[in-house]
Amino acid sequence: MKLIKCACCPILVARTFRYYEHVLALLDSSGVSASVGRHAVQIAHSCGADLHLLILEAVPRELIDWIKKMGEKGNIRIIEDWIEGNPGIEAVKEVRRGKYELTVIPWRGRGVISSDLISRIVSGAPCSVLTVV
Repeated sequence: MKLIKCACCPILVARTFRYYEHVLALLDSSGVSASVGRHAVQIAHSCGADLHLLILEAVPRELIDWIKKMGEKGNIRIIEDWIEGNPGIEAVKEVRRGKYELTVIPWRGRGVISSDLISRIVSGAPCSVLTVV
């Protein structure tokens, strides 16, 4: 976690050697969500994976449309999932379900995606985790 906190570039915590078929991106209203979306689309495109957007709070519609437009250019199937209930609890549940090979999250907690939530996901996820600056 100390390495992630002082990073100036994305860091991948790899837990599997499998090819990514399902990528999960956690989005909130912070400014880092655009970078999370961009990295998730790039990885999904290079792997031919489906991209699941887990939207934790009121994310600007323009951001989601921009991510979807980038995905369309790369023939990526994008699935939107909106969280109802406690975003922190629901995000951890979704990551731990084991349905994804990679989860993309911001590296610094602001807003709904807190530092505590990032720590729980990085330490407890059964999949690889990419933290994005």
